[in-house]
Amino acid sequence: MSIGISENFRQSFAFTKENLIGKILNWIILFGLVFLAETALSTQFPDVLLLWATLEIIASVIIYGITMRIYAGGEVTFAHFGTVIKKGFGYLVASLVYSLPAIILVAVAVAVMLVPLGSGAELIGVAAGLVILIPAVILAFLASAFIIPAAVNYAHSTGLGGAFRFSEILARIRNAGWGEFIGSFLIFIVIQLIAAVPAAVLAPIGFPIISGVITAVINPFIIVLQAKYFANLLS
Repeated sequence: MSIGISENFRQSFAFTKENLIGKILNWIILFGLVFLAETALSTQFPDVLLLWATLEIIASVIIYGITMRIYAGGEVTFAHFGTVIKKGFGYLVASLVYSLPAIILVAVAVAVMLVPLGSGAELIGVAAGLVILIPAVILAFLASAFIIPAAVNYAHSTGLGGAFRFSEILARIRNAGWGEFIGSFLIFIVIQLIAAVPAAVLAPIGFPIISGVITAVINPFIIVLQAKYFANLLS
């Protein structure tokens, strides 16, 4: 039987406090990485679109790498940086593979919406596109849930194939308990939605940098907390 939700949160909070508050340099580095990965400055400064997109990808890979280190039972550390990059890139690839069905459906939906333009059938195209988006949203939700145990399995494997060994991944979920896993996933969605409120309010009214700073203050704690929580639950 897996660790209980309340005890898991207690242990995960203690781990997060020790690794970020107790080791403030870790928090500062993650602050910078989250700011790069999640601040949409390209809309304000289109001239740096390519540069900023590149920095976003690099920062995201490093964050994924740290997440993988926690999934494997390690601490928040940037030592052995090559391993962080390698594992983080593998996590990114696995996430894209699992998200591919949803991405394809979104592309089809957009195409359906755009093709009828000028033909007098715009409303039909929009309606059909919205219908196609429904399974796309469902698939995206399922992918975001399944990538967690897949990444934990990958973290305990020697190669990227660990992210796609479905029997092992499903065994991890069964050992944790399907109800506890799904409930925990939904709890973290709520936490992320609450944490995203300041950025969601400020960014559209012309304060992307301020919203980015707020996000970068909060999200390192959520990233580490969630990674440790699911490492406890699924390992």
